[in-house]
Amino acid sequence: MNLGTYDDVRRLEAAFGPQELRGIMLRAQPGWISPRSWAFWRVRLSLAGGKAIPEAPPRRSFLDAVL
Repeated sequence: MNLGTYDDVRRLEAAFGPQELRGIMLRAQPGWISPRSWAFWRVRLSLAGGKAIPEAPPRRSFLDAVL
């Protein structure tokens, strides 16, 4: 979901559907999806309904390693 052409986007949507792609975004770990791709998919999947997708992708915290 981070790299590819528009044809790749259409293939992903055909293979997995909007609900599954939303689930992937909601479970994404820091670094999986760039902010630019996140914004694209967030808008594209906003009509799929369900839990709201956050405006920004998850970010890694330097304190995570300490905890």
